[in-house]
Amino acid sequence: MVSTGKATLYTNPDRTCPYAARVRIVLEEKNIPYDIESIDLKNRPAKFNELYASINPIPGASSKIPVFVDADGTTLTESAVILNYLEDKYPQHPQLPKDAAGKAKARLFIELLPQTFPAHLYAFMGADPGPEREKQRELFLTSLNAFEALLKNTKLDDGDFVLGTQFSIADAQVAPFFNTVKVLFGKFRNMDIFTTARERKLEHTLRWAEAIYKRDTVTRSLCVDEDLVAHVGHHPYFKA
Repeated sequence: MVSTGKATLYTNPDRTCPYAARVRIVLEEKNIPYDIESIDLKNRPAKFNELYASINPIPGASSKIPVFVDADGTTLTESAVILNYLEDKYPQHPQLPKDAAGKAKARLFIELLPQTFPAHLYAFMGADPGPEREKQRELFLTSLNAFEALLKNTKLDDGDFVLGTQFSIADAQVAPFFNTVKVLFGKFRNMDIFTTARERKLEHTLRWAEAIYKRDTVTRSLCVDEDLVAHVGHHPYFKA
């Protein structure tokens, strides 16, 4: 953990952490040079624990990723905090509108996002076969409708991203979780998310997803599908 003169993003070795992927997307969007430092969360290095404790002094707090260390030594954790820091520190390629109302729209989307499909993603993946899994499936589909409504209500123009034409930190917040749904539900839950969105006439969700997967900064920041499948297959919450 030696300074290289560039920023450093600490994440897990297979880069499956969606929170770290959020940060990678914005780093790529802003063309900020950075290195990746891999951390095995099952065997955290003492130096990483010390680094984490320097920014989160709460007794008993378990060190986690992502951790971001800027080139000037500024050290942060929590993906939402890091994204806002990057937007404030590096004005190139803005990830928020200039006006206060537009910024508020993006931040409200981020605040409300956990009440949509990310809230039910892991519950569906962790449900036992039978009635409980079917219940979680229906809850997930309902939450996908909520995401559609939130997208529709957030747009500032007729563009395809969360705010419309402008790609923003709001898109970076949700893209890794949508990708998790696409990969894992397709592999383990017999659900193609694009087909599901078409059948449910989720027009804004479809347009947004198609735009996201055409954006290089997003696709090169997401983990490899096979790594995500392998990662979740060994996770204690997962039920085949």
